[in-house]
Amino acid sequence: MFLIKLSELTWGGMGPGILSLFHIIWLIICINFCIIFAKIAKKNNNAKTVDKVILILDIILIISEIIKQYIYHFEYYEYFRIDVIPYSFCSAPMYFALIGCLTKKENVKDICYKFLSFYGIVGGICAMIY
Repeated sequence: MFLIKLSELTWGGMGPGILSLFHIIWLIICINFCIIFAKIAKKNNNAKTVDKVILILDIILIISEIIKQYIYHFEYYEYFRIDVIPYSFCSAPMYFALIGCLTKKENVKDICYKFLSFYGIVGGICAMIY
């Protein structure tokens, strides 16, 4: 019940609208995490530290995705909606980051990190244009 009240306060309805309190709160949280972890990665500039930072951020993203899906499907609709695909293309970077930071093969790691950088740049530009 707490999650439904929190989502009503932040989402303001059946889902997060553009520039809703929900998005603003998560934007602030993500910016703070990025600043903190960028400082850690810059201070300890080696591949293992970067992989650890990406793994920690990825775990945070996966937990937030699970919470979001739970609120959306079970708090609002009280059942799992099969017509809404969770973990879709918007969530692809979570899986590529997980594969990239856990793999030992440099070519796989390189592909995953290149995808993340390209996806982030193009996705960010598209979001800003929209």
